[in-house]
Amino acid sequence: MAKPGPKFDWTAEVEDHIIGQMGNHGRSLKVICRDDPGMPCLMTVMRQLDKDPAFVTRYARAREMMAEHAASDMMEVAARSTAESAPADRVKLMAMQWYASKLRPRVYGVESKTTITGPNDGPIQIAAVTVDATDLGEDQRDALRAALLAAAAPK
Repeated sequence: MAKPGPKFDWTAEVEDHIIGQMGNHGRSLKVICRDDPGMPCLMTVMRQLDKDPAFVTRYARAREMMAEHAASDMMEVAARSTAESAPADRVKLMAMQWYASKLRPRVYGVESKTTITGPNDGPIQIAAVTVDATDLGEDQRDALRAALLAAAAPK
């Protein structure tokens, strides 16, 4: 088993640097931890996220801003695209779009709507039902939850 390294001293300055680099410059946590002097390893940041709800909130917002950087970068790639560069640019744009959709799925993800109806598009008769939603995406689960709550609500 590997010997643990020295304990990292987590400070407000370290946290501010990470959040600033992610949110203001669109840099990934992995790159910040790897390339910036004085930064903790990736696992130290993950452990801090487990411990600090305020950091979780700031980190989530920084990831949303990273998606905005990706969207802006996509527009720049598209604007510079030429007939010769179009095939390579398409690959770049698809990767950037995928990345933005993971960072901010409600804004840049693929929209999917789920409509649940009963027989002949009629109402659903509520009964004890078990639904395995583990393979559904977050938006699909939210839509299913909303539909079930609306159907069960008193009229």
